[in-house]
Amino acid sequence: MFAYPVEIPYYFNMKQFQLNNLLDELSQPLFGFSYALCGDREQAQKLIVDAYTVYIVREKRFISGKELDSQNIKERRDFKKYLYKELLGEILELALKRLTGHRVDTEVEEHKCFFTMGLFSRAVFYLKEIKGFTIEDIQEVFGLERHRALEFYYNARQAMVGDIESLYRGGTHAN
Repeated sequence: MFAYPVEIPYYFNMKQFQLNNLLDELSQPLFGFSYALCGDREQAQKLIVDAYTVYIVREKRFISGKELDSQNIKERRDFKKYLYKELLGEILELALKRLTGHRVDTEVEEHKCFFTMGLFSRAVFYLKEIKGFTIEDIQEVFGLERHRALEFYYNARQAMVGDIESLYRGGTHAN
């Protein structure tokens, strides 16, 4: 789906094609998350590519020591899950730097409820409600203490419920 700009040097144990295959498998779930943060296809793709680049540059020692056995399905699945969570954190971090104050324009009233939330709350809500992450997963991805993860989730959920209720009470969707 994406062309990844950073080539891993040939001396890395994890072969370039192994990493690219994992990233290709993760591109759709990462795109959904990235799009939920910015509401724009092009920006969402840029966030993913940039997060991948930052991660590869920052973690090249770790990746250089990692070798995936193509026969070990559990190891591959575990590394894919680890990489997914790492990239989610990178995407959010980049989005917080780039998109602060960014407004998402949408014609769909229900989407406006979602896009009026702050980026962090939107990220937590998306992962919990859309992707079915547990609070523990969210803690791990964003490096939060349990009470903070719960606070972000419940505040986001309350905001969504309140906004949707006000939409329906306001007559927009009355029969």
